[in-house]
Amino acid sequence: MSTQMGLNNAMFAGVRVIELAQFVFVPAAGVVLADLGAEVIKIEALSGDPYRTLRIADGRQTQSANLAMEQNNRGKKSLALDLKRAEGRELLLELAETADIFLTSLRPAALERLSLGVDELRARNPRLIYVRGNGLGFRGEEANRPGYDASVFWARGGFAHVLTPPGQPPIRPRPALGDHAGAMNIAFGMAAALFNREPKALITELASAFKLKSFAEWRSKFHGWDAPWELVQNIKELAADPQAKANDYLFTVRVADGTDVAVVAGPVAFNGSATPGKPLRSPDLGQHSEEVLGRIGVSPERLGELRENNIVR
Repeated sequence: MSTQMGLNNAMFAGVRVIELAQFVFVPAAGVVLADLGAEVIKIEALSGDPYRTLRIADGRQTQSANLAMEQNNRGKKSLALDLKRAEGRELLLELAETADIFLTSLRPAALERLSLGVDELRARNPRLIYVRGNGLGFRGEEANRPGYDASVFWARGGFAHVLTPPGQPPIRPRPALGDHAGAMNIAFGMAAALFNREPKALITELASAFKLKSFAEWRSKFHGWDAPWELVQNIKELAADPQAKANDYLFTVRVADGTDVAVVAGPVAFNGSATPGKPLRSPDLGQHSEEVLGRIGVSPERLGELRENNIVR
């Protein structure tokens, strides 16, 4: 996919991500944001991400480069901490106070043991976006089971069954296939969360600006903007709306005391107008009893009896 926006590849410049993750699934999401300018700080155990020990043996390896590590961690910063000790955990929390996103692949039970759940981190940084990736989700009896691409994505997710010819042993997946597919969704989710977080600030800014001018002043300014917009009108302003008048959405009827009042027309227009051909006010109670009942043969004398007996008014 190629997107032409007249921008460089630093759309996430200024965004700080704290990544507490290892292997591929979640780190592969963090590296996408790092490629686009985010500062991604990878928190590792003192022994390092176990993925550092993996070596690709398909002919692409070099004497010094760990290609698997480069693919999923390029452009990041590494900070090694012992999170099982209070001092190490506190350093992570202090760092989270300065971050936009906390990204982790730790299972729910591990996060609970380290007291690094969403409530603990949000207490230190209410604006923090908390992102988790886990093989079997975060609810249900199996949420804390280990899972990775070959087990959850490939086997349990049905891909092995769909892609295996009938009668053949299950096809083996390519390494990290599910990891990278899932990681792209995590990266998209982080981008969406960042986008969604920023308007809550934009609305406050706009609200302050709108208070500086009157309704009429804002209307005159917006009229030059060729985009969908409307100002909130009250009932009196609606009654004087020139567009409503031009389309006959409002019309007047004369009530019993001779006053003309505006009412709203029905929603359907015939021959270009929604106004009734002969606008009439609402009737008085029983105003047409004689006319209506006379059509079915009720005589004036019978109507009088019905009224005396409080059957008709």
